Amino acid sequence: MKLRAKTILLFATLMLLLLSLSWWTQRNIIEQSLKASILAGAESLSRSSATAISNFLNDRVRNAQAIAINLPETALINKDADRIEAVLQQMQEVFPDFQNGLFVLSETGELWVDYPPHPETRGRSFAFRDYFQKTIAAKYGLFGEPYVS
Repeated sequence: MKLRAKTILLFATLMLLLLSLSWWTQRNIIEQSLKASILAGAESLSRSSATAISNFLNDRVRNAQAIAINLPETALINKDADRIEAVLQQMQEVFPDFQNGLFVLSETGELWVDYPPHPETRGRSFAFRDYFQKTIAAKYGLFGEPYVS
């Protein structure tokens, strides 16, 4: 093989090696950049989702507290279901977040008043529900697992 052919072959091999090294380096840089970008986007999305969920729950807690404060104490003590039902109706109009209805359970977990009224469920025990058991254990209102109503 002539010197010229050897030089061309060496030069071509060297260029191929340099191009391969350059391609591999660029690919790694782009891959790392893409990973960082995706992770930053996912972190931003998870933070905004967590904030939205936290705000949603805080709003519902405040609304539930406002409803509870507006329930007349004497009507609760005397178990005046008609009066409490009327207040629940007003509260549902004021707080449309509770569109599925509002209800009050006794200390034993029995439903004694709700709005809109469902007479077939009044007196039925809901003490088995997780939200009731956790509320009784904690001695303050909690949000339980969602359920189909």
